[in-house]
Amino acid sequence: MAECLNYSLSKFTFNSIKTKPSRGTEMRKVHLRPFQCVATEDKRHVVVKNGKDSLDICRVVNGLWQTSGGWGRIDRDSAVEAMLQYADSGLTTFDMADIYGPAEDLYGIFINRVRRERPTDFLETVKGLTKWVPPPVKMTSSYVRESINVSRKRMDVPSLDMLQFHWWDYSNSGYLDALKHLTDLKEEGKIKTLALTNFDTERLHIILENGIPVVSNQVQHSIVDMRPQQKMAELCQHTGLKLITYGTVMGGLLSEKFLDTNLYIPFAGPSLNTPSLQKYKRMVDAWGEWSLFQTLLQTLKRVASKHGVSIPTVAVRYVLDQQWQHRGVRLGLAEHIKDSNAVFALVLDEEDVSSIQEVQKKGKDLMRIIGDCGDEYRLDSKAPMEDTILVGDDLMLGPPSPLIPPEIASHVLEGVDLCDGILRNLFYCLQVHGVEPFCQQEISLYQECAEQRDKELRQRLQDSEHKLGLNMPIDEAKERASQLESEATNLERRLILASGIEGMEGFRQRWSLHGRLTDTKSRLEALKEGIEKRKKDDPVASPATKRWFFW
Repeated sequence: MAECLNYSLSKFTFNSIKTKPSRGTEMRKVHLRPFQCVATEDKRHVVVKNGKDSLDICRVVNGLWQTSGGWGRIDRDSAVEAMLQYADSGLTTFDMADIYGPAEDLYGIFINRVRRERPTDFLETVKGLTKWVPPPVKMTSSYVRESINVSRKRMDVPSLDMLQFHWWDYSNSGYLDALKHLTDLKEEGKIKTLALTNFDTERLHIILENGIPVVSNQVQHSIVDMRPQQKMAELCQHTGLKLITYGTVMGGLLSEKFLDTNLYIPFAGPSLNTPSLQKYKRMVDAWGEWSLFQTLLQTLKRVASKHGVSIPTVAVRYVLDQQWQHRGVRLGLAEHIKDSNAVFALVLDEEDVSSIQEVQKKGKDLMRIIGDCGDEYRLDSKAPMEDTILVGDDLMLGPPSPLIPPEIASHVLEGVDLCDGILRNLFYCLQVHGVEPFCQQEISLYQECAEQRDKELRQRLQDSEHKLGLNMPIDEAKERASQLESEATNLERRLILASGIEGMEGFRQRWSLHGRLTDTKSRLEALKEGIEKRKKDDPVASPATKRWFFW
């Protein structure tokens, strides 16, 4: 594997290497130029060399996916100030992408502040890694050049430190055309080093065989997701290619915040209120039940307490002992500088590693369930896409939308923005692009609209029931209240029964039932308030003479 991230290594020279066949495709010989990787004395940085390419990068990389939307509003000035704080603390490498909202623009503002406010030698330590995630269209030289020029302009740099290339659809071999054009741009000095993100072992082998001088592949890797240690590890050992890993703390799931919690009790535990938490919760579901994940967190907590650090620090160190590590930062919203720096001082002993591996063995093999590294993003993947594509489950950030009784629907729904147009745009985006990073804006817009819509609908439901209590014949109003009480009792019973259903299906049922129960009780309370108010205001009026409808 990429041992250069841990120790100083001698020069790798390979003329021809054969690797094992993958997916029924015979692997052919790989011819590589001399390759060298050197770890610096402080073990915080690594210098990667491939031929004339050379880049010094911090081993803990600050990921900027969180700027793309869904984690909270990003204030530009606060975000740039946070980037400066990370850099000043020694965490000088930033990872972003053209599809991460304003990430590249923020880096451009940040790097200009570094130029103005920091010494020249400090500027030289700062590195910006970006990704290019194009749609699978024809990769012409002009199209590739224009796309890279956009990133260079946004980041305000003459040359990209590292360009990591992603491709959605392996059935379209245009990724090789794109990489050849990117290689030309690297030769022109527009790109310093060329890399990949989320490529699988088979395609990585093909790319190397075609002489594309990539220096790394960025893949998902955590204590739960050990896929990079399987097929890809062998190829990396043979070729000297490095892996930059992300998802190491699983969006925050691997932390004290989720220790001793039960997410299957609706609204009792921490909210899965970010795209990363939702994404990695799906990984947990694929790996094992929440109870097994709790066992893992308890094990990590014991190790963390032993060393006087946090669970995320242990999770990062465990993976860092094998790979580069990539950690997302919520600029201006949360700060992880202390934990990130603590990683470098932590040394996991044999007992620590053994206890973690014991829990890992009890989980399912994600290679078998999902596929090789990056297969969760493939449009042609055989993985169960309902577990990987962003769908309705990822919008479960609060109660479900209320059910509208047909007898009062015209009054409740009149003039309410039902978000149909925004929802159509979201579905269209997912159909076109397949996965969530491309659709963050659509997701955010729909969530905002849906939250406002549901709030308005719930208020109208209560208002409607209150008016019915005021205006219906008293016997009919009492009968309606009795029906709502019976419905609430039935929902409570169903919720108790659903508590015995494990996994995502159980969570969906409890989430839906809890929302319906809450809405039913609110309607019942409003109806009773209307009945009581009518009794107080007009105790002698004949209820039969009143008109109870109001729309």
